[in-house]
Amino acid sequence: MIDVTAAVLIENGNVLIARRRPGASQAGLWEFPGGKVRPGESRKR
Repeated sequence: MIDVTAAVLIENGNVLIARRRPGASQAGLWEFPGGKVRPGESRKR
């Protein structure tokens, strides 16, 4: 089983997106934030 979470937020024609911080894996690239469930985190919000 693979849990997948996705949402694209659009408000007034703007899309929520984030740039990966310097020093991080794939630094400087753009991504949609969130969606990852790390060990110990609940899948429910």
